[in-house]
Amino acid sequence: YILPAFFRLIQYLQQTDRDYAIILRTMGDDSVNFLYNAQRVLANEHPNFTFEKLIPVSLIPGKIRRTGTLEGKDEKITLELPKVDDNDELMEIDDEFQINDKLKQFDGIHGIKDDFNYWCNNQYLYSSSKPIWFDPEKDVDVHHILFDDNFRVIDPYDSIVDIRVMNHNTHQCKTVPFEHYSKLENVFAVQADLLKILENENYFVEKIEECERNLDKLLNNVEILNQIRQ
Repeated sequence: YILPAFFRLIQYLQQTDRDYAIILRTMGDDSVNFLYNAQRVLANEHPNFTFEKLIPVSLIPGKIRRTGTLEGKDEKITLELPKVDDNDELMEIDDEFQINDKLKQFDGIHGIKDDFNYWCNNQYLYSSSKPIWFDPEKDVDVHHILFDDNFRVIDPYDSIVDIRVMNHNTHQCKTVPFEHYSKLENVFAVQADLLKILENENYFVEKIEECERNLDKLLNNVEILNQIRQ
């Protein structure tokens, strides 16, 4: 939802001197239009918003492709990043640890198109949807938060976020069992509420602060951490 609350969030992130990146995760082709318009607003061309610093905007979205049998040995997640200029080669990363490292290097505003066909072909099962990563061992200062109105914790066949826990000992990433998803709501994933976003310009700011508080609690709860690692 690219509304005033979105740009208020960027002002907040700048004012609190955060290291951050914002990635539009869509399963459609609407990110290109968003990126071009966001670039103009973030260049202080909008009369209602002023930004302290110029923010880089990557105008060409990347892709996340999912292939193979879900939860099978051939299952693969690939991050495809576009060429910056004609001399560059298309970058493809299919190691999830390297994907996570690459996403951590992002700065500014980006777009990534997720794999709708894979999600659809797997009957919209949550574990085949938009992946995000959580490293409870070595990356506790990095916090991925995905806002999506299709994120739900009631039905595993009606949710669009795949929270994946990283295990350095096995060099594997596994989807968190769905029975634990309610414990991770408003930590790594938020069911975006359009009406509240329209009503409250600080919606995203308040939700991020809530997610940060909940992450602190999670990192101190050994029982839940062990459950989601299973």
